This record gives sequence, C-alpha cells and structure tokens, in this order.
Amino acid sequence: MTLKDEFASDVEHILALRDEMSYAALTTSIELVAKYARQHQDCPPTDIAMDQTSTGAAATAKTTPAAADAPDKPATAEPAETGSTTQTAETPAGANADANPDADHHYSDAQRKDVKPSVAPRAFHRELPTVRPGAAAARAAGIYASDAQPYRIERKLSGAQAGPFYIKESLARSMNLRNGNTVIIPRGNFNKMRLIDQTHVPAGIERIERVLLSADAALPAPYVAHVTCDYLGAPIHTEEGELVDITFTQSDLDYVRAKVGDVCDIAWYKNSGMQSAHITWVHRNLVPIEQKAAPAPAAEHKKTTPVDPDKPKTATNLDFDLDGKRVLIIGFEQSLKDLRPIVLAHNGLCTISEEMKSHKLRNKVMGADIVVPVISQAHHHNTNGAIGLAKIHKKKYAVATGSSPLALERAIYRAITDGLPAFESSGEEISYPLSAS
Repeated sequence: MTLKDEFASDVEHILALRDEMSYAALTTSIELVAKYARQHQDCPPTDIAMDQTSTGAAATAKTTPAAADAPDKPATAEPAETGSTTQTAETPAGANADANPDADHHYSDAQRKDVKPSVAPRAFHRELPTVRPGAAAARAAGIYASDAQPYRIERKLSGAQAGPFYIKESLARSMNLRNGNTVIIPRGNFNKMRLIDQTHVPAGIERIERVLLSADAALPAPYVAHVTCDYLGAPIHTEEGELVDITFTQSDLDYVRAKVGDVCDIAWYKNSGMQSAHITWVHRNLVPIEQKAAPAPAAEHKKTTPVDPDKPKTATNLDFDLDGKRVLIIGFEQSLKDLRPIVLAHNGLCTISEEMKSHKLRNKVMGADIVVPVISQAHHHNTNGAIGLAKIHKKKYAVATGSSPLALERAIYRAITDGLPAFESSGEEISYPLSAS
C-alpha cells in the first residue's frame, strides 16, 4: 500500500469515528494524527516524485520544512529541472515497480514500525464531563468507602435522613433511630447499616403513639376522621397538657392506607402546631380495646312477652318501607358491616362494596335500586364513580355523611323520596318521619 493510499484509509477511519463520541474513538483518532506528526518530525525532507499522467512528462516537487510546518499555506513546488538531470525516487535494483505497490514509498518497513508510537494522554482544551454515579453503580464500582464515613441521623416526621441517604420509617423503627444518632452505611448497603453513636438531640417533633382514628358526623367537610383518644379510649394530651383533637381528610388516610378504626401513630413539628400532624405509622395488627361498661344493677324479673315475627328485630330511627329494594352501600365493608341489619329492618336487601375497578363497580350499581356512598368510609374515586354510574343508569342515590345508622337512614329516605337533595346541607331543614318505636 502506498503512502497516499494509507493516508486516505486513515482519513476515512477518522471520519467514521467522528460521530461515536467515545473515549476509544478519541484515542484512535489521536494515534492516527500522532503517526503523521511523528513521521514529519523524525524523517528529513525528501523529494517526492509526482507522476503527471495527463502530459506524460515527469516533474519533481521538492517540499521544504518551512512549507510542512505551515499547514495554512499550500506547499510550493520548485520549477522542474530540464534535461536528463531530473531527480526521481530511488528504487532498489532489480525490483519491479508494477509488481510491488510500495515501490514508490520512501520509507522502509523498519521505519514504518518505528513511526507508530505509544500515545500518551495529552492535555485537552477542556476537561471531560464527569458523571456522578447512583448508589447501585457506586457500589458496583467500589466508589464508597468501606466503613470510614459516619452519617448523623436527622429524624423526620416519617423516616430519617442520613447524609445523602433516606431511611424509611420501618427501618428507623426497627433500629430505634433517634435524632442525633450516628450510623455507618457500608457501600450504601442498608442491610449492613450499624449504629455507632446513640447521642440524642431533640428534633422539635412531638409524637403520640397508638391513637385511635374515629369518625364523627359533625366533622366539617372535607374531614372524615379525627384523633381524640388512644386505643384504650382515654383522652390524650400534648406535652404542654393541651387536649388533642386533630382532624384528617380522606387523602391523609389514603396516603398511609389507613381507615377509620385503625390504631396509628401521629407526629408534628412543634413550631407548626398540632393541626399540621401527619399519620406516620399504622399498627395493622393492633385492635382498639373497648372499655367495658360498669355492670348495671340487677333489675326485677319481668314477664317476657312473645316476640312479634313481623316486627323488625333492629330498632330504627325513621319510618319508611323499602319494599324489597336492593340498597348498595359504597364504603369499607369491615367498617360498615353493622349497617346491614338497618337495611333489613326496613324490609330491604343490602350489599356493601369497596370495589376500585370501574367495571366491577358498574356491575354493582346496575344490580342495585338505591346507591348510598358513605363518604367517611369510602375513597373519593369510589364515591364519585358510584354517583356518576347511578346517574347514567338512572338509579336513585343519596350520600351519607357518616357511618351511623341514623345517617344511613336519612340518606336512604332522601333517595327514595322525590324532591329531596342527594346531599344534606347544614342550612337546609328536612322533615324526616320518625319511627314510633
């Protein structure tokens, strides 16, 4: 291969690597450019014969070091000598130029090997951008120090912060981490996290554990639950002795997947007030303990009368007859199962559903005569979806603000009575037929 062909091949290679934007492409390009720079530096200027095939005359072009060092100026050729004194590149005796393609090359094989240096890193005009690896990539690359980096624990309302790491509430509880503790996290692995200093610093957070989420029909919208007592039923107080009464919306409950009747922990920043409290933990396996009432005094024995089979076994507050209609109650079944006897006492059929999927909820609504969402015991998505489906399929519906039997009866009565609103507002007076019992 001639020098001209080799140079053309190297230029094509550099152009092919131009768009790759990788370290390997950059290194290869530097090697190719350095090869020709080394050739120019180590080898003396040589007369190069140029074959002018168009005229058939041989002319010689002599390059000078000044022309080679000035890349911005084209190399100038000296006038060709006349006569038989024209200089040409020397060719080994007995060699056939046509059979040997490298015959016109002015370097030997030994020289060609010498002009391929090992390229050392050179200074760039600007530093290459660095990428900060994530925790997984850093652990794989071994970037983190093994055990040398301690982190101070900064306790949050939920969870904790240890330097660049966020620790979940479950892990913080299992290790009993407190504000001001010091831990080490070898290579960012939480399974190997160790507590090395238990120094405690107040964090300005007040916490109350094992409180009961209870519902109250008197709560203003959009609140659906509040906390006033612990799971034993005793009222709770702040550190300053103030009675605790904290309200929560349905979104607050949905964020931690809590519902009315759960036992949970709450916390708030002292400088923000108790109404900014958050539910930080839900005790899934802890059931509130109902306080037993004092035994009533023994009453005189009275003669019992036979029970009328036509009279409902459950006492009702309002007087109306469902006449076998099917009532669909939207809400958590575990919390609303005690309302089923109320519907049966009014001669109706009851179904409680907490379906989240639209097609299953639609089937439930289509199979009912009356739809009653209980907003304190149902997700907003379920409530809005059930009301929308009831309108589409022309089902009677009304909304119960609370989960008490009276709130359910009022909602059912408004649903079956024409002209009454689906929502009961505080400023509107509605006359309900009270039960004689």
